[in-house]
Amino acid sequence: GKGSGLEFASCTAMKQSVAAIVGVVIALTTINTKGLSQEMGADSLRADSSVFFHNLPYFSTEGDTLWMDYYPAVKNTQSPTLLFVHGGGFYTGTYRNTSISAYCDSLRQWGYNVASMQYHMHLEGQDFHCNQPTPNKIRAVEVCVRDIHRASAYLTSPADTLVSPATGIVLIGSSAGAEAALHA
Repeated sequence: GKGSGLEFASCTAMKQSVAAIVGVVIALTTINTKGLSQEMGADSLRADSSVFFHNLPYFSTEGDTLWMDYYPAVKNTQSPTLLFVHGGGFYTGTYRNTSISAYCDSLRQWGYNVASMQYHMHLEGQDFHCNQPTPNKIRAVEVCVRDIHRASAYLTSPADTLVSPATGIVLIGSSAGAEAALHA
C-alpha cells in the first residue's frame, strides 16, 4: 500500500531493483551449539561428523509451523550469522534442496554460521510476473518480510542463544528472497 516503501513505477523498475540486490546487513545481534541438538530437537547429523541441524521450528501457531536449517561454522569465528532467504517468486521454492544445502555448507566451511529459512508462499499457485496486480506483489513481499523478522527473532532469542549481539545477522537471498531481504 501507499507508504510501504514497496512501490514501483513499473514492473521493469521492480525487476531492475531486484537485480541490484546482493545482501542486506541487519545489525541485530555466534552460535552457542553446546547441547543444541538436544535442546532444539534437531534431527540430522552429517556422516563426516560436521554438525548441522534440520527442521528447527522458528515459528509455530495452531496448524502452521515454519522451519529452518542451521549450519554452525566449522571454525570458531566472530563472523555474523547469515540468514538465507530462498527464491521462487513468492509462490514456489524451498529453504532446503541440494544446491541450497551445498551453498550453506560452503559458507559454514568459510567460518559463517548459516540459517536457511522457510517462509509463507503468499502467491502459491499463482506467479509474480508482470500480470500479477501490484497490491498482490506488495503483500507477498510483506508476508515474507514478516517471516524474516520471525526467523531473526528466533535466532536472537535469549532462550535459544543462537546469535550474539556482538556478531549480528546478515540477510542473504536469491531472487525473491533477496528482494524480501532488502525490505526487511
